[in-house]
Amino acid sequence: MERYMEAYNRKQYWIQLDSVLHLHGAVTGRDYPLRRCEGLALGQRVYMPDSGNVSFRLVFPPLDGRDTSFDFMEGGKDGWFIKGVNLKEEREGKLHCRLTGTVEKTTEASRLVLHCYGLMRG
Repeated sequence: MERYMEAYNRKQYWIQLDSVLHLHGAVTGRDYPLRRCEGLALGQRVYMPDSGNVSFRLVFPPLDGRDTSFDFMEGGKDGWFIKGVNLKEEREGKLHCRLTGTVEKTTEASRLVLHCYGLMRG
């Protein structure tokens, strides 16, 4: 499962993603560890360019078909996470999937956008 992400913040402020990232399946309880990250150095401060936007890609193993929702987990149990990300059925038109969830714990980023490209289930 590949996720294209964009982080937004004020220019010259920094963001940082922990090197330990995984998805946790809501139905199966299975963990899907990050396979690779493209476009962002994990575990390091990344300073925002003048645009205030950094694009990157996170690649995880395909989700079990029963896991129609998951939690995005960063770091250990005291880390940052987004709970209850829902994968909906495809709809006609521009909306191919809808992701919903709750951000727990605050972050300095003012916006995080997730785009779904080619939902793969195995």
